[in-house]
Amino acid sequence: MARPRLIALLCAVAAALCAAPAAQARTPCPGEQVAPTAAGSAAVSDAVFCLSNQIRAHFGLPAFRRDVRLDAAAALHSLDMGVRGFFDHVNPDGLDPTARAAAQGYGAGAGENIAYGYGHARALVLGWMASAGHCRNLLGGAADLGVGTAVSGGRPYYTQALGDHFSRPVADTARNGCPYALNVDALAPAAPAPAGDESTPARARPAARAAAEPVAVPLSLHALRLSPRRFSTGGRGTKISFRLSAPGTVTFTVTGRGRGRSLSRRFTRRGKSGANRLRLKTEIGRKVLHAGRYRLAVVAENAAGRSTRVVRSSFVVTRR
Repeated sequence: MARPRLIALLCAVAAALCAAPAAQARTPCPGEQVAPTAAGSAAVSDAVFCLSNQIRAHFGLPAFRRDVRLDAAAALHSLDMGVRGFFDHVNPDGLDPTARAAAQGYGAGAGENIAYGYGHARALVLGWMASAGHCRNLLGGAADLGVGTAVSGGRPYYTQALGDHFSRPVADTARNGCPYALNVDALAPAAPAPAGDESTPARARPAARAAAEPVAVPLSLHALRLSPRRFSTGGRGTKISFRLSAPGTVTFTVTGRGRGRSLSRRFTRRGKSGANRLRLKTEIGRKVLHAGRYRLAVVAENAAGRSTRVVRSSFVVTRR
C-alpha cells in the first residue's frame, strides 16, 4: 500500500508545482519609450520618475517622493540648457542645483543628474545607471525627486533634481556596486560596465550602447592656472595650464575691457588627456588685448559631449 500512496503524493506535489504562479513581469512605465516633444515633455518626466523608483525597488531601496518644487527647478534647468546652449550643473548665472531648488521654495538642498540627446526615458535611465556617479545618485539617500524634460532645437534635455540627502540614510551596498548594465524588463543586474576614473565616473559605458548616444557627463576639466596673471601689452603674455580627464577640444573665451572698449574673443585648441599647456598672447585673432582686466572661461568637449562645468579665471594686462 505504501507504493500507491507515494505515487499519489508525488502527483500532488507535481500538480502543485504546475499550478504555482509564474514570476511577475515588470509593468512598463507609461510612455517610457515615447520620444520627447515640447507638448509631451511632462509625460516623459513622469516615465523617468516611474523607472527610477522601479529600479530603487529592485535594489530594496525606499521610493523617491515626487516634489513639485524640484520638478519646477529641474524643468527650468533643462529648458535653460537648451535655450542658452550650455550643459552644466552650474548655469551661466552661477546658480547650482541647491540654489535653483531654493528659488522654487525647496530648502533641503539638492543634487542633480543631467543628460541630453537620449531618445526616450528608458534609454536615459539605463544610461544613468551605466554611469557610476549618476547611478550612485539614483541609488543614494535622497528622499525627494523632481524631473524636468525640455526639447530645444530638436534636442531633448533632461534634469533630475534629487533633494534631502540626509533625513533617511540608506545602505551603501547597492550604490557601491555602481555602475550597472541593467536588463530593465527583468530588473536583474548584468555584468557591471567597466568602471572609469572616480574623478570622471560618467565615462563608464556599457558595450551595448550605440556610439552616437551621448554620455551625460563625458569628461572633466580642472586645475586651470595662469602664470603670470599680470603681464604687459606687447610682451609674451601668460601660460595657461589645465588638466583633462580625456582628449577633447578645449574652447577659451576671453572677455573684458581695454581702452574703454569691450572685447570678447573665442579660440579653440586640441587637448590631450592629462596635463596641457599653451601660451595666451596679447593678440587674439587680430584683436589686441589693451591694458585692462579680463576674464577667461574654459570648457572642454569631445564626441560624447561637454565637460561638467565651465572653469574660470582672470588676468590683468598692464601698459608696456
